[in-house]
Amino acid sequence: MAAGGLWRRRGLVRTRPVLCCPRAGLTLGGKARETFKTAYRLFIQLNGYLLAAVLIAGAIKVLVPTSLIVNWVGGKALNSVLVASVVALLAYG
Repeated sequence: MAAGGLWRRRGLVRTRPVLCCPRAGLTLGGKARETFKTAYRLFIQLNGYLLAAVLIAGAIKVLVPTSLIVNWVGGKALNSVLVASVVALLAYG
């Protein structure tokens, strides 16, 4: 996939510089709207994967009981280390 292909399909690729020249004739409300649009685009570009990770972590927290996670990953047994390693491998692989 080309660089930025996913972002380009979703319309999140910048078509002009983030800090562009001020536009003449904008009212204060128009300037505020442009500022928030630019801040939103920049936030999504920089934190898209972070937002996805937080949503997935929240879903895991709600759907999977904490005691089950502690039993799988907590402790000093070898299988808890292996489970944690597999989860990390899937997360970063």
